[in-house]
Amino acid sequence: MLGLALGAAAGMGGASPALADFGFSAGGPITMPMSDLRYEEVVCNPDKGEGLKGSRVTYGMQPRCVQVTAKVTNPSEKVLERPGVFGRIDDKLAETSVLANALDGATDVGQFAVMERVPPGTNDVSFRFVAALPKEKNKKGAPLPELEFRSMKVIWYPGGSRFEPMDGCDLNPTADGCDEILEQKYQMLKKAGSTRR
Repeated sequence: MLGLALGAAAGMGGASPALADFGFSAGGPITMPMSDLRYEEVVCNPDKGEGLKGSRVTYGMQPRCVQVTAKVTNPSEKVLERPGVFGRIDDKLAETSVLANALDGATDVGQFAVMERVPPGTNDVSFRFVAALPKEKNKKGAPLPELEFRSMKVIWYPGGSRFEPMDGCDLNPTADGCDEILEQKYQMLKKAGSTRR
């Protein structure tokens, strides 16, 4: 998928030794391990791209959308905007990955979801992802298989989200109406990592 790198360095001051335990470093990414994970199946929203992209890898698979809630600790004093979600998710019984970009379970999938924001301190946060499950074993109306989560963490990068989908204004900034759209994107970047509580 085409992406536009939107990362912009945003200094966060010096880090104490306690914050370093959470992967915090001045001006660098903040890593927040997840605990107490709970999940439920939700209705997929095709308007937000919740589905499986057509490819040989996902042939014979069906999308099942899952909302996950987990506890994370944000060691900074800032609301962290649009951090990425990393880790592995398996069908526990079948011992296979349910992430479409790593169905073999041996590959590191990288970032597979985004959270809107993580407030300071220890909080419950949630994200959604699309599980790719074999059609023949997951008939319509069948319950979601038991999922196993491994090495789950949230990582925030200075400047917020590293990649956003490109749109017409990114490709042709002089088109009608693009001034306002590009200004909104610029303001979003300025706000990422804000001190809002």
